[in-house]
Amino acid sequence: MTARACRVCDPEAKHPFSTDGRLLTHVAICHQRQLCIVCLQSGRCSFPLHLPVYTKKELDLHLAKHPVCRLCNCCFYDTEDMQEHLDVDHEYCYICRENFLGLNALTEHLRWEDDSGPLSAL
Repeated sequence: MTARACRVCDPEAKHPFSTDGRLLTHVAICHQRQLCIVCLQSGRCSFPLHLPVYTKKELDLHLAKHPVCRLCNCCFYDTEDMQEHLDVDHEYCYICRENFLGLNALTEHLRWEDDSGPLSAL
């Protein structure tokens, strides 16, 4: 089991929490701090005990370092995780090499009835 303990009041991980949610709640209520949910849920850190705790301002600065999907505003651990998200969760136009939020957006993009879509260039 990972050490899902509070690094502020239980640095030796003698009393781990059963879920990430309980750890997050504890840190917020008892210490008025936050963990980065992106780092916590990325699976890159096997021991949440090792993750830093942040004030709101510090967390905002930290979160700015994580890439954000321009289509759906989801935040990712790194660009590799975001690219995987784009490949799986969004539609891709092989003509112009752009991603779209969904199939409807891609279909609208590909419309060429008025000769302005990407197919008009072919």
